[in-house]
Amino acid sequence: MPSKKKIARLSIVYDVAKDMNALIELDQCYRTLVDKLCRVFNANIASLMIIDKKKNELVIEAASGLKEEIVKQARIKLGQGISGWVAKELKPLLIKDIDDHPHFKNKNYQRVTKYSTNSLLSVPLLVNKELVGVLNITDKKDKKHFNKEDLDLLLSIAQQAAISIRNSKQYRELTRINEEKNKFISNLAHELKSPLATVKEGVNLVADGVLGEINDKQRQSLLISIDSVARLVRLIDDLLNISKIETGNIRMKRELTDINLLIRNAEKSFAPLASKNSISLKLVLPDEPIKIWMDCDKIFEVLANLMSNAIKYNKANGSVEVEVINKDAEVLISVRDSGCGIPKDDLPKIFQRFSSLSLPKNGNVDSTGLGLSIAKEIVDLHKGRIEVESEPGEGSRFNVFLPKDLRSAR
Repeated sequence: MPSKKKIARLSIVYDVAKDMNALIELDQCYRTLVDKLCRVFNANIASLMIIDKKKNELVIEAASGLKEEIVKQARIKLGQGISGWVAKELKPLLIKDIDDHPHFKNKNYQRVTKYSTNSLLSVPLLVNKELVGVLNITDKKDKKHFNKEDLDLLLSIAQQAAISIRNSKQYRELTRINEEKNKFISNLAHELKSPLATVKEGVNLVADGVLGEINDKQRQSLLISIDSVARLVRLIDDLLNISKIETGNIRMKRELTDINLLIRNAEKSFAPLASKNSISLKLVLPDEPIKIWMDCDKIFEVLANLMSNAIKYNKANGSVEVEVINKDAEVLISVRDSGCGIPKDDLPKIFQRFSSLSLPKNGNVDSTGLGLSIAKEIVDLHKGRIEVESEPGEGSRFNVFLPKDLRSAR
C-alpha cells in the first residue's frame, strides 16, 4: 500500500490540477497555480515563467509575493541565472543555499529581492520533453530549507501544470483563430450579398422580358442561373448564421406566441413546394392555442428547414405530417415524412456542419449542408433539444422539444 506521505502528495497534485483544469482562461490558470504553490509549500514567493520561443527567453506570466515592477521587467535568457539554467538543461534544481551552490556561487549572481532564506526550488515545465516554462518557489515562511520531498512534490505538480498550461494556450490560440475566421466569413458574406442581389435583379429583368423578348430556351437557361444565385444567397445566409452563433452575436427576440399559428404560417409557405413535388402536407394541431416563449423568426427557420427537407427527400406522391403535442412543461413538434429514410451510419452526423448524406431528392433543390446544424443551434439557444428517428426506406421523423417557459428550462 502507498504510504501516507505519498497519498498526501497525490492528493495535493490532484487538487492543483483540478483547480487549473477548471479554468480555460490562461491568466486565471496562471494566477491559480502560483497562489496554490505558495499555500502548498508555505512560501512567500512563487513565480511562473513561460518560454518565449521567438526570443529564446523566459518571461514571468504570474507571480505571488514579487513586486509588480520586477514581474514586468524580468526577462531571462536561456542559460542565464537559475531559471535560465533550468530551462536550458531541462533539469530541476533544489538549492539549500544559493551562496554555496556550485553553479552560481562564483558567478556574481545578484538577487533582486531579499529573502529570509537562500533556499529555493526551480523546475522545468515539460510536455513530451518540450519546454513550456519554469516554476520557481522561494522563501519559506518558517525560514527552513526546501528538501527532497518538496522537490518531488513540485515535480509532480509541474507535470500536471505543464499539460494544463499547454491546453489553455492552445485554447487561447484556437479562440483567436476562430474569431478571425468568423470575422473573415462575416465580411466576405456581406461583400458577396450586394453584387449577388444586383446579378439576380438583372437576370430577372431579362428572364421576364422587360429588356426585350427572349425565346423559351434562353428563358430556361436564365431560370437556372436565378436558382443558382438563390442557392448562393442561402449559403451566405447560413454562413452568417453560423458566424453569429459562434461569436455569440445572435440576438434572441423572445415573445409569448402561439406555436400552432407559427406552424400554420410555415405550412402556407411550403404548400406550393409540396404541391409542385406531388407531396401531401398535413398538420395535426391541438384545438387550443399553445403559447410559449420563443424567437418566432428563428423557430420559423427551424420549421422551414425541417419541412423543406421532408419535401426534398421524399418519394413521389409521398406525405409530410407536422404534429404538435402539448406536454406539461414543453411542446413537442414532430415533422414526419414518407421519404427514403436516413442510413444508420449517417444518423450520428446528421446535425454536423457540412455533413454530406447520400440521399435521393425529390426535385432539383441543393443543400448547403448547414441547415440542420443551424436548426440544432437555434433549438439549443431556446434550451430545447432536437432528435431524429429514421429507418432506410421508411421515412424520417424529426422531434423538436421546446420548453414553454425558458425560466424553468435546463
